[in-house]
Amino acid sequence: LTLAAARLIRDTAAIEPHLVRSAAGKTMLLVVGTDAEFVGVEALRDRYELAVVTLPLARARLYVTMKNYLDLVALRAREFERGRTVERYRYELGELVSIARAISSERDIGKLLGLILEKSRYVTGADAGSVYIVEGQSLNPRERTVRFMVSQNDSVDINFSEHTFPVDDKTIVGRAIISRQLINIADLAREKHDRRFDLSSGYQTRSMLTVPMSNQRDERSEERRVGK
Repeated sequence: LTLAAARLIRDTAAIEPHLVRSAAGKTMLLVVGTDAEFVGVEALRDRYELAVVTLPLARARLYVTMKNYLDLVALRAREFERGRTVERYRYELGELVSIARAISSERDIGKLLGLILEKSRYVTGADAGSVYIVEGQSLNPRERTVRFMVSQNDSVDINFSEHTFPVDDKTIVGRAIISRQLINIADLAREKHDRRFDLSSGYQTRSMLTVPMSNQRDERSEERRVGK
């Protein structure tokens, strides 16, 4: 809630920033003054959102008036946040539809994995991410290997190349494959994990979301998205 003296309505440079913030719904401009000072205020109200409080005013009445407008500001903020949530949902749904279309039409596995990773990073707001493929026929995941296939990074230019490593508990990817469960780590600094990539690349991984994926034949791949 922003309080302003009525005399400021004639000072455009002083009042304009408050009017803009009030119109955006981030606050409410409450102009305080006498009836004589409010001459011409209706022209501002036609263009912006504001409220007026006429003096003199008892303390109790001023308190109730301000409390009512504070509640209104909170209501507007919640409504604005709901609108943002709806827009975010529409965006994420559109990205998922793009992935579904690519899966049904793209025949190049490298391009497909790259697209899935890119769209997934956009949805989660991840700075970087990688896709791994689980190889081998054994029913025991610990007897299989993981192939590093695709990686993307918006902060560091790193020359990635395909390589393999065993499935075990030493890596977060390995733990996700063995448990067949999503692993979401908000603060990686508190987690014991293989830090060789960070040390060799100079890239500091701050959080990680690791998602195991399976096809209709239960053949698994692994997608890891990290946030910086």
